[in-house]
Amino acid sequence: MEEAVIVGAVRTPVGRLNQAELSQQTRLLETVMAATPDQFFMLDRRGRCMYANPAAARAAAMDPRAMLGQTVNALPLPQGVKKDFQRRLKRVVASGERAEGKASVPTAGGERYYEYIISPLASPKGAVESVVVTVRNLTRLKQQAEAVQANEARFRALVENASDLIVIVDQAGKVTYQNPTVGQVLGYAQGELLGRSLFAYVHADDLSTVSQAFATLLESGGRVAIDCRVRHVDGSWRWMEAFGTNLIDNPSVGGIFGILKDVTVQREVLEQSQMLAQTGGARTHCARSARRDHPDVVWLASEPGQQTPG
Repeated sequence: MEEAVIVGAVRTPVGRLNQAELSQQTRLLETVMAATPDQFFMLDRRGRCMYANPAAARAAAMDPRAMLGQTVNALPLPQGVKKDFQRRLKRVVASGERAEGKASVPTAGGERYYEYIISPLASPKGAVESVVVTVRNLTRLKQQAEAVQANEARFRALVENASDLIVIVDQAGKVTYQNPTVGQVLGYAQGELLGRSLFAYVHADDLSTVSQAFATLLESGGRVAIDCRVRHVDGSWRWMEAFGTNLIDNPSVGGIFGILKDVTVQREVLEQSQMLAQTGGARTHCARSARRDHPDVVWLASEPGQQTPG
């Protein structure tokens, strides 16, 4: 029976390789094992270390040679992690099927998170003679994921507690998201607008303006701002200052992002001011005309700038 060596992840009979080829592949494997940030161990069926790459030795704070013959019990790991690994190792040896696990390891620099894979290496007869253990440090990925989740939670809190109505609509104009403010602004229940066309709530006189702005967003992207009236649940109309941004290509949004600010009160105040200004101008004009047409009448002031006949 030919002697076999491990080259990468393949058992290769020595008789099929000349010495030069064997040396070249061995050097290549050693280079790869030294360069990878992942930890690699080769263990016998009893869990004793037969090989550890430099990353594994650094993680264990041990000399690679000192690790030979040692089991997981020699590593600076919590007892729970060791027992879990030994249980999986026994299962791999008995079944010949690979196993995966995760571990959390407290360190002086904080918690470290790892995942590992135990892969069996079987003899020609099928019995598991040894295993290869690959360990990957997930700490940075986990921290990045937690940072993303924190940012998403912060953004969601800001959006859901905003005083303005915030919606996302798809390319057909159907609402895919609405913040809870819809109840305060328009009186609709949370989720009531979902799946419905936003255009159905726009005043008929403003529909052309809204449609044109929406088409511009779809065709050119960017941002638009318009004023329009939107129907309240009680049937009245609310003036909205609307801002739309094309975020269709943003996977987190996937639609047109809209902010609608209720400016009904401001519009009413502005219209009343304009009306008063127009009324005041008309009254002044009438008074001047009366004085011109009736110069013999004595006029008494009843309001600043105005006179009544006396």
